[in-house]
Amino acid sequence: MLNVSNIKENRPLRVTFCAYRDWALKAVEAAITSCNLEVVDIIKSKEEYQDKVLSYPDRYLDCIVLVGWSWIIKDDILRRFLCVGMHPSDLPMYRGGSPIQHQIINGVEKTKISLMTISSDGVDVGDIWLKEEWDLSGRTMREILNALSLSTGLILRRFFDEFTDLKPVKQDLSSGSYYARRKPEESRMSWEDLSEMSLKDIYNLIRALGDPYPNLFIEDKEGNKLILKEADYIPKIEINDKNLVRGGGTIDDEGHHLPEDALAQVSYLFLHSYSILLYSAISRGVLDFLNFNSKNNLKLHT
Repeated sequence: MLNVSNIKENRPLRVTFCAYRDWALKAVEAAITSCNLEVVDIIKSKEEYQDKVLSYPDRYLDCIVLVGWSWIIKDDILRRFLCVGMHPSDLPMYRGGSPIQHQIINGVEKTKISLMTISSDGVDVGDIWLKEEWDLSGRTMREILNALSLSTGLILRRFFDEFTDLKPVKQDLSSGSYYARRKPEESRMSWEDLSEMSLKDIYNLIRALGDPYPNLFIEDKEGNKLILKEADYIPKIEINDKNLVRGGGTIDDEGHHLPEDALAQVSYLFLHSYSILLYSAISRGVLDFLNFNSKNNLKLHT
């Protein structure tokens, strides 16, 4: 297994990457192009993993790196090679399945990703090598995954560049949290469910279930579906004395001075007024409109 004592000076690490998602492959490519590595394989499927990795002889490579990998690594491989994996949460928080979705649904906007040793002791319980900042505030899942790819590329480069100086740290599992993997049927919501949620919570739910994940949808008694793929959330802007500044801006009808920043926000609010569709979709009134053709499914692309 890879350790500091068996690395010769200036010898490139022999590494196999396991990744198949687009954002993960981009992160792997970023690491390969900027680090001194000897890449043995880039494994992109379970079948390829079984055909190649399971037949690796001892000392065949230094490290196996998993990025967005969905399949279990057998104990035999874990004993013979150092296996590290990127988990998209600030471990030990949000261990387990669907960490991206659970964090967004819970309102997390700023977090970290963790590079950990893959352990046979349990899911996401291995020692932590590094952590890297990750912004979860993107409007769509595409933006969120792009940010994840960038953060993952950074943490991989740090790992390979700093390995001889790194000391993995054990997790304090008593202070963490664990979540089960979400199921596709959990994307179904009723009018009653949504009516009890705040607009911000609904917005987070839509973001968390954006493509390529099973989208949030509402289904009526006749089987009609309203699929919510994207949305905008625009918080109320309150203008008070703290907004008043000298120079720039304009005067409103009541004689109040509006600074340029406030004008920009108001203009943004006006140009994105179509987001009100999200609110109206939650009301029962839209149900009558949808029932004009119970045989068709309606997809809403806000």
